[in-house]
Amino acid sequence: MDIDASQQATREGLLKRIQSGLLALAALMISLGQWSDTKALITETYQAFVTHFTHQVQYEQLHKVQVGSNLAFVEQTFGMAKLIKSSRKLDHTEYRYYSDPKFVLAVATQGDRVAAYSVMSMDNTFFPELRFSHDHLGKVNFAQLDDFSGYFSTDAGNVIYYQEGSKLGKEGLFMNRYMAYVDYAAQYSEHSSNDVDSEITELNNLLVLEDDEQILQQVDTVRQSAYPNVVIFGDINEAVASDMLLTRNEYKAHFKD
Repeated sequence: MDIDASQQATREGLLKRIQSGLLALAALMISLGQWSDTKALITETYQAFVTHFTHQVQYEQLHKVQVGSNLAFVEQTFGMAKLIKSSRKLDHTEYRYYSDPKFVLAVATQGDRVAAYSVMSMDNTFFPELRFSHDHLGKVNFAQLDDFSGYFSTDAGNVIYYQEGSKLGKEGLFMNRYMAYVDYAAQYSEHSSNDVDSEITELNNLLVLEDDEQILQQVDTVRQSAYPNVVIFGDINEAVASDMLLTRNEYKAHFKD
C-alpha cells in the first residue's frame, strides 16, 4: 500500500469512529429531550472533523465555483474577498482573492459575473479535481498532463512560475484552461522545490539569450520535474491568466500568517 492509500485508510477509520461516537452522544441527549442542541452540536463537530482530517468540505466548496456564476453566489460560500486587484490586462475586470489554509481561490469578475477563476493549492496533500478532466491538481507533472503545444509563459522575478494553456473542447464549453507552477504554493514534485525553481530560473536566463534549441531542452526539463499547483479556467488569454497570479510579496503581505 502506498503512503496516500495508507493515509486515506487511516482517515476513513477515524471518520467511522467519530460517526459512531456522535451517534451514541445523540442517543443519550435525545433521551434527555435535547434534540435541537444535539443536532447543532453533531453538525458542528462533524464538519470540524471532516475539515481537519479530510479535504471533502473544501473539494465540495470549490466544485460550486464556475465561470458564469454570480459573484454573490461565490461569496455565500467563501465570504468576502480578502484582496481585490484591478486587472492590468483586461478592462473593467477585477481579481478577488479568497483564502483557506489549503488553497487560495481567485475569481476574475466583470461586474457581478465570474469571467474566470483560479485555484492555487497551498497543501501538498490537497488534490482538487481538474474540471472536465479525470486528472487532479498535483497528481501529474506538465509532461504527463498534456503534450507540449509550443506556447508557455514564465518569470523568475517577483514570482518564479511556469504556465501552459490549452483549449477545452465542447464538454469544457470551449473555455481555456491554464496550468501553472508557482514557487510559494504546494510542492508536489519528488524533486526539491529548489531544484524546480532553479530549472525555471535557468529557462528564463536562456530566453534572454534567444537560443531556441537550448530553450526547448530546458522546457522539457521543467515539464518533467514541475507539477502544476495552480489551475485557471475561463474565457481569458494567457496574459490575463498570468496576471491573476499573486507575486510572492503579495501573497506574504495578504495571506501568509
